[in-house]
Amino acid sequence: MSIAVVMKGVPMRKSIFRGNTVSRRGLLRSGLVLGVGTVAAMALSGCGEEEEVAAPAPAATAAPTQVVAATEAPPSMEKVTIKMWTASVEDINPIHEEEVANFTSMMPNVSIDLTLVPWSDVQTKQLTSLAAGDKPDIAYTHSELNSTFAWRGVLQSLDEYMAADGDFDRDDFFAGPLENLSYRGKVNGVPMYSGPVIFVYNREMIGELGFDDPWEMYQEGNWTIDAYEQIVRAAATGSGADRIYGDRELPNALKIWWLWIQGFDGQVWNDKVSESLMHEANALKTWDWLTTLVKDEVWADSTVTGAFSGGAEGMFVSRKMPFYTASRWVTTNIPEEFPAATAPMYKMPNGDDNGRDGTDGVGMHADTKHPDEAWAVLKHWATDVMDRFVEIRYTNPTRRSVLNSPAWAAAMATWDNVEVHNASLEQIRRGFYHPPGYREINTILKKAYDEVKLGQKNSADAFSAIKPDIDAILQESSE
Repeated sequence: MSIAVVMKGVPMRKSIFRGNTVSRRGLLRSGLVLGVGTVAAMALSGCGEEEEVAAPAPAATAAPTQVVAATEAPPSMEKVTIKMWTASVEDINPIHEEEVANFTSMMPNVSIDLTLVPWSDVQTKQLTSLAAGDKPDIAYTHSELNSTFAWRGVLQSLDEYMAADGDFDRDDFFAGPLENLSYRGKVNGVPMYSGPVIFVYNREMIGELGFDDPWEMYQEGNWTIDAYEQIVRAAATGSGADRIYGDRELPNALKIWWLWIQGFDGQVWNDKVSESLMHEANALKTWDWLTTLVKDEVWADSTVTGAFSGGAEGMFVSRKMPFYTASRWVTTNIPEEFPAATAPMYKMPNGDDNGRDGTDGVGMHADTKHPDEAWAVLKHWATDVMDRFVEIRYTNPTRRSVLNSPAWAAAMATWDNVEVHNASLEQIRRGFYHPPGYREINTILKKAYDEVKLGQKNSADAFSAIKPDIDAILQESSE
């Protein structure tokens, strides 16, 4: 096997907010799997799935990284090249590159042409590919982008492939990540990252304030939004350079905010997703709660965390706040000797502790000419490759069969608790629909949020004013 590797400079995104696997034997047993509605009866000689509670996106100016693995195909098999585009994530890029070669060693007739795309370029690159004709077979997707990609014809449904492939156990996957990568009830991607919202906290600071441990409160059924607010308000003391905050401001994004809107018994959209309801009474309670914590300097405003060395993480490890609301990837950056701990999502005012997962993954391009080979690659990334992501502490598992694995337990920091992360996975009972045009909607929402936070408007005026603009975007794709 010969491997040609072409590397170009690319600013890489730090990771955001990991049973059954596809092994060499599994690929041999299942063949090249099924086309939609047909069996691909191929004999495979020698053959063998990320502002936020996410990290900041990189500059959008650099060229993608490309890794191409190629080998001589057996004379009896057609040689196929699968073009795969996925987001550049510093923590996992080397694994993507290694797995290009690993997959081809298992399926010598299939080469993978891998392009690692800067996060800030992903949406533009994949949408413009429709007109340019430079289309991948496998495309990146994310919960906030998936509906846009499916609606525009970048991604196709994977339901038929999952159902027809006897070696793929869909029931082993947590429902939340699959729902996050679905459009109109059809799954469009296999997950490569799962990071439910968790609370990383300083045990010593909370103990010094006289409060019970949040994980213990969770186990006793007492971990609520009121308990959280009591702690963060008690922690907020001092002024200027000596100011101690309770937590950092939530990332300014609807993909985070929706969880609190629903927790206050509000609604984001109507049932047809043709109208914004974020100006109604219960939603307004959410906006007021979020902005009041910032105005009262209980939460460190994003400008404060942005100016601190190391950002919010730097503030947390410097004892500038006892809580850091984040997700799995943050735990890899906290020193092993730090007195940290984690807790799942608290109960909201309505008593619900449903969680939020910012799932990313890869799906099959609607225009691929090699669907069977593309599905085989997707299945490998959703299982074997995801297991490697779990091992390096990048992500939570996306499959139940991994929860009790030694690799998952070993992926914990010495101060962390695997039971917390397992509980947070079970909290993902429903996802959130990010409609086509989500990013445009979020830009409009952020402006209204800032107006309330800065005291320029009250929440009712700010969110009523933007309703027509949001409704226009929703109605474009709701037909």
